[in-house]
Formats: sequence, structure tokens, C-alpha cells
Amino acid sequence: MARKGRAGAALAVSAVGSWVAGSVSVVFLMFFAPLLASDALQFGPPEYFSLMVLAFVVLATGSLLKGLFMTAFGLLLGCVGIDPVSRYQRFTFGLRELLDVSGFVSAVMGLFGCRDPDDCGEDFHRAGVTRVRFWERWPTVSK
Repeated sequence: MARKGRAGAALAVSAVGSWVAGSVSVVFLMFFAPLLASDALQFGPPEYFSLMVLAFVVLATGSLLKGLFMTAFGLLLGCVGIDPVSRYQRFTFGLRELLDVSGFVSAVMGLFGCRDPDDCGEDFHRAGVTRVRFWERWPTVSK
């Protein structure tokens, strides 16, 4: 629709669809939350670990080897700092800066995300601005 000059209508359809899906999922969650909670209380460390690995591998784009490598790197990075249960230092190598590694992780994630807004900004400046009346944004039935 956006390529045919109907980007506003596409956004309207997307917004309405998002609202309907969100409403249906809230009703679904109201009825099935007790069942899900009773099963979730049965989870232990092996199940949580398996879910995290599954999420990292499924969400990885590109090659499977690269996804597995980044999963291992993320898990290793998550082990740096102070163990929340035993309060022992893990992989700090005597550096005080690595005791609270949350600031470091935020900085690394920010550096990985820095390139994307740049790419989006280039496309934004090349696009022309057109004025559209409000009612032209809503979808219509056309053949």
C-alpha cells in the first residue's frame, strides 16, 4: 500500500490491527494466566537455560553459526560481575570496574545499535514530504 501512495491507510490498518490483537491477547491472558503460572512455578534452572538458548538461536538472523557464537558471547558476558546468590566475584580479574558490569553491558548494546539510526536517517532525508488530508489516510475498498 505504501508503494501505491497509501502509506497512511497502511498505518491505520496496522494501528487498528494492533489494537484488536492486543485486546484479544489480554482477554486470552486473563483466562489462561492461572494455568500458565502453575506450570511456570515448576520451572527450574535447566528449563530457564533451555528457554534462553532457544530464544537466542531463534531470534538470530543470518547464519546459525554466528547466532550460536553471539549466544555464547552473551552468556559469557552475563557471567561477569558478582554472583547474586553467593556474592563471589566471577571473571573480574581483580578489576573493580567489572564488579558492576551493567553499565558496560549497556554501553556495548548502545554501540551495536548506533549504526541503525544512521542508516534510517539517510533514507529519511532523501524522502520527499507530501501533505495528505486526514480522510485520505483511512483504507478504502478498491478493486
